[in-house]
Amino acid sequence: MTTFGIDSRYRYKRSRGWKNHAPSVSPQRACFDARWIGAHGIGRFANEIRSRAHSFHNVQIAGLPVDLLDSVRLGRFLRRTKPGLYFNPGYTVPVGANCPVVPTIHDLIHLHFPGHHSFAKKTYYLGLQRPIIRRCELVVTVSDYSKSMIVDWYGIDPGKVLVLGNAASDEFSPEGPRISGRPPFFLCIANEKPHKNLVRLLKSFAKIAGQVVHQLVLVLPSVDRLPTVAADFGIFDRVEFVRGLSNPDLAMYYRSAECLVFPSLQEGFGLPAVEAMASGCPVLAANASALPEVIGDAGTYFDPYCVESLADALLSVARDELPLSRMRVKGVTQAAKFSWQAYAQCLEERLNDCFSFESLNSTGGHVA
Repeated sequence: MTTFGIDSRYRYKRSRGWKNHAPSVSPQRACFDARWIGAHGIGRFANEIRSRAHSFHNVQIAGLPVDLLDSVRLGRFLRRTKPGLYFNPGYTVPVGANCPVVPTIHDLIHLHFPGHHSFAKKTYYLGLQRPIIRRCELVVTVSDYSKSMIVDWYGIDPGKVLVLGNAASDEFSPEGPRISGRPPFFLCIANEKPHKNLVRLLKSFAKIAGQVVHQLVLVLPSVDRLPTVAADFGIFDRVEFVRGLSNPDLAMYYRSAECLVFPSLQEGFGLPAVEAMASGCPVLAANASALPEVIGDAGTYFDPYCVESLADALLSVARDELPLSRMRVKGVTQAAKFSWQAYAQCLEERLNDCFSFESLNSTGGHVA
């Protein structure tokens, strides 16, 4: 694969604007916005794709990509450095870019789910992002479900939307250490945003807590009001809140759990489901959004809006009424269908097809 890219070294000072601390940057190169790399969902996607896609150099620009002013300063940066293409693993777009822009829209939960709306966010998406997205020659997303929503809301040609996906990292495998010496537990990986549906999960678990010995383990980036909710339902001593797990520790929880329960009302993909399946953990999931597309026939589904349906699904696991051993085997097979390496290669090939990277690469020299 031909290598091309831009390696710029810029520092942003609020009082003085952009200041160049690098040699002149060769034009007509392709750049990757690696500022998204992190432990969150988009960050995982960005890290895994960037580590395997070698046809880019990173945009080295100060500021967080989610800052309100980033679209302006990013556009200014691109106009100054004149790359051949800008790829963004996240959803933000530059203003006034003079090169092709390829953004990644993982989902539209923030626009279509109550509790995620704000005036500023709506203004950004309607007044700035959507017009720019409509002019893009290529938009990346992570599931057919998200693609259908993108095509509908942005009003763009389906042929311009490339579906990649997410995959489990190498740490997630059936082989490895497990947690011992504790009661059996149901596992949920989420956050406290409303679409994760955790209040309904706690209510469902409360309905069956007196009939099972299981605990409920919630792995969250932070904990706010859910302990109070658990206490109100009378199950505070049966719920464990866990934060800050590394991938190896998270894999250990997957291997040790009776099942992963995934009650989300909306997901653009649902990476924990793939990680759980790759680790040999059976999956109970909502029959909503992208989850059936990702899990296929390897999981068992419930109605995420119905407390009784979710409670019955948990009870069926606790009573060994589901073919858990078969679900583990099918889950490992299903998870193997998702590959970061394949997605990175697919992205590079599609970008070459759309933007003739070979000719771009021949127009400039090596950047120090």
